[in-house]
Amino acid sequence: MKLNFHTKEIKWIFGNPEFWGEKFSKYMLKVTDTTRFLGGQHAAFVTEDGLIGVHNNDINQFDLSNSNLTHYLNRYTTCDLYQVNEENKTIKTVWQYTANKELFSNVGGHIEILEDNSKLITYGWAMKKEAYENPEGILYTDPNYKNGVIVQIDKNNQIQFKATIPGLIYRTFKIDKIYKKNSNNYKLEPFHRINGTAFKGQTIKTSKIAKNLAKASKYQNKFELITNRASIYDNFESGDVVDILFVGEKEVTYVYSYKQANKEAPKSFNSGLASIQTDLPLGKYAVYIKKNNHFYDVTKVIEF
Repeated sequence: MKLNFHTKEIKWIFGNPEFWGEKFSKYMLKVTDTTRFLGGQHAAFVTEDGLIGVHNNDINQFDLSNSNLTHYLNRYTTCDLYQVNEENKTIKTVWQYTANKELFSNVGGHIEILEDNSKLITYGWAMKKEAYENPEGILYTDPNYKNGVIVQIDKNNQIQFKATIPGLIYRTFKIDKIYKKNSNNYKLEPFHRINGTAFKGQTIKTSKIAKNLAKASKYQNKFELITNRASIYDNFESGDVVDILFVGEKEVTYVYSYKQANKEAPKSFNSGLASIQTDLPLGKYAVYIKKNNHFYDVTKVIEF
């Protein structure tokens, strides 16, 4: 559906007219080719040249009474690009990827068009091929017969890679700042954020704290690093001063202060958890905790 953002006026609707009724009939786009109606679609977007993109799951939300896979044998998920003529209120498909009609995902999904016009496609919860060998009695929602699937195709719809992921995946993205092409290899570059902006750590010369590090006690509590978010699980009290230190290979230590990173946080720690989103350059790091001027060795080396 396209709306005027300011007036909320409906410009057009793309969907099966029988589900919209007479009231909305004047807004419905007419199909001028073999374009399929949408069903449980995800990830609608508009391209730079005005095409409408969508991941069409092909699940009929108005006919979910029968959960047996035999009821869905003709269903298959596609990724589509449409061209809309607003004056004539028509729509046609200008590009489609069907995966040979072999993938049906009733949940989740995404498509991302990359710079070289290749596409990264996510099938959130696709039926396994083996389910179709003897579909009688199998539910299309049975997790034992479902997998997430990620496919990247080139501009000619040829598969560049395909990955099967156990369980459900909602959507995937290719973050261009993570990978840099060098010869024919890919080099990992640093993560800069997960959600929001990463906290900028301070840098000090490792030599300034070398004696403290050498005398550091073994850290007895849990330290965790997921992507670029560092978390400590400890018995914190109000007023504790906690830093996480990443000691690099080039005589540089990156210091992340929980107090500085969480200026708006309450005075007491949340359930004994101190979590800081880092912004570290590539490299290997030994991890230390500084709590109230006492140094602790996490005895862990991490690498980005």
